[in-house]
Amino acid sequence: MKKTAMIVILCLLALVCVNQASVAADLKETGDKLWRFVSGKNAKDQKDVKDLLDKWLSAQNTGNFSVYEPCYASRFQGVRRTGNFTLRLDRAGWMKDRGRMFKKPMTVQMDKVVIVLTPPSAVVKFEQTWASGKYKDVGPKEMVVVLENGAWKISREELLQSNVLAGRKGKVYGAAEGERFFFTRGGGEALHVILDEKPDQQGGGSSLALENGDVVSPSLRVSKYSSFRFFDQDGQTCTGSIGRTEVMSLATPHFGTTQKWGSGSMAPEEVAREKWDLGRLVLAGHVEKSDCGDRDIQWAQPLQYKGVVVSGKGSDPMEDKGLKLFRGLASYAAVQKRFEQETGSRTPWDDVPNEHPRISIYAPPSNPRNQVVSVFMMSGMGCGGDFTGQLWALWRVEPDGTWSEISFESADHAFSLVPVNAMDSNGSGGLEWTAREGMSKTHFLRLDGVFLVPEKTMEIPFYDCPC
Repeated sequence: MKKTAMIVILCLLALVCVNQASVAADLKETGDKLWRFVSGKNAKDQKDVKDLLDKWLSAQNTGNFSVYEPCYASRFQGVRRTGNFTLRLDRAGWMKDRGRMFKKPMTVQMDKVVIVLTPPSAVVKFEQTWASGKYKDVGPKEMVVVLENGAWKISREELLQSNVLAGRKGKVYGAAEGERFFFTRGGGEALHVILDEKPDQQGGGSSLALENGDVVSPSLRVSKYSSFRFFDQDGQTCTGSIGRTEVMSLATPHFGTTQKWGSGSMAPEEVAREKWDLGRLVLAGHVEKSDCGDRDIQWAQPLQYKGVVVSGKGSDPMEDKGLKLFRGLASYAAVQKRFEQETGSRTPWDDVPNEHPRISIYAPPSNPRNQVVSVFMMSGMGCGGDFTGQLWALWRVEPDGTWSEISFESADHAFSLVPVNAMDSNGSGGLEWTAREGMSKTHFLRLDGVFLVPEKTMEIPFYDCPC
């Protein structure tokens, strides 16, 4: 009897060892990835998504572009970052860019892989290490994969941050916490003030609730401020006070996922859990008493600050000079060169029917001599292989009438930011801006000497197709 028991134990140990060896081999083969499926119980879908990612990884490490290219959906948008440089591409542009990269050997590694599977789409998050030649960087990457003609394909891919480890160095800028400007979310009875973009408390217990399309979980934290002034899209103000604080999960899901949630096939609790897993967590204060009604609220500040929105004005002589300086920038020439290469046309890239550079002169009411000229132009939407170009430039008008160019602390922001509002958030006579970057980020920027510096950034994951 003892001999039989011993044989059984030895067999079990052998099976464990074989299984461990198999797992170890699998991890080594896939780049030491840690697979974790947060949602989705369908074993076939899990395997198919994992197989797609394995194929995507292997194609790069073996230099096989013919295997890499079919991994991508027909409707695809990608964001590539190299240090501080950001490039947004559609499928055709992405393949052209990656085709050049495949001409040199590269090594790509995926770590800490988390997959939120909500068929007919899934969100994949992982840490990517990429190296080729003397260059190497590491950073978080996000993908959206969708079912296309019965097969899983990548419909969106973005390296969220490029930390350069070797080769071309580039400083990565973080956002400092400011207390005179707060982002907001929602409106009407669901208006929230975003108190903390990186809350220590993660929330997500058994109590999850759907609120105006977002998911909230109760928080025990108390806000430092209780009363706020709110600013709508026209710069008009209203006031309100915070009641409870909540951890919110914010995201823009893929349209296929939204359709599934709205089909009635899932219980509200299941939808809330999937939304929670998809989103970015923030700490928010729920505005329970206000005179804002249904206004389109853009931002908020504690009542003790006396902020104003600064409206841009036109002036023909200054507009002419601003446009001349704008077209004389090296950054303008860089966009023009790309425009000519992609379209074969030698006309100015900003000479587009029904589209013209937006030229505005700003001056805070408390300091009318502090004039800043803003020139912004966007051409194309990056869809269907069309040319896409945008550029933002700023100048300060000095007391002697000369114009001094204002630089962006992160150089790529001249090409990636879309200005929204100018303001003097604390009545100091200085200027700040809110600006969008892509479909997911909104920045609050302040003028620091001759630099425009990001002070706070609100990022809401965007998993949909913009086209």
